[in-house]
Amino acid sequence: MPKINLDEDETLSEPIEIVIEGKTFTVEKITDKKFKKVAELTSVAEQFALLTGAKLSTVQNLNLMKIAKAIQYIIQAIVGSVGTGIERVLIKKEAEDEETEAKND
Repeated sequence: MPKINLDEDETLSEPIEIVIEGKTFTVEKITDKKFKKVAELTSVAEQFALLTGAKLSTVQNLNLMKIAKAIQYIIQAIVGSVGTGIERVLIKKEAEDEETEAKND
């Protein structure tokens, strides 16, 4: 039977370091609970602050486009190439739901 020990894969446990405007931010272990909290937030600055443990006041003074790009990078690191398939399924489901709602109106 095939077996993989992901505890030995250091690429999955190393922190992600992101440099924005000369400041280094570190993303440590991301749990499902933390990821859900991030998804509930509507502010990109708040999301980034939660992921990195940085002070919100520090993050709010950074270029928002760079913060958004950093979050995109972090999410890509989490979901990898699997994310592409998941995103397609979610987008398709959302379109189907909207189509059903339109028919019911």
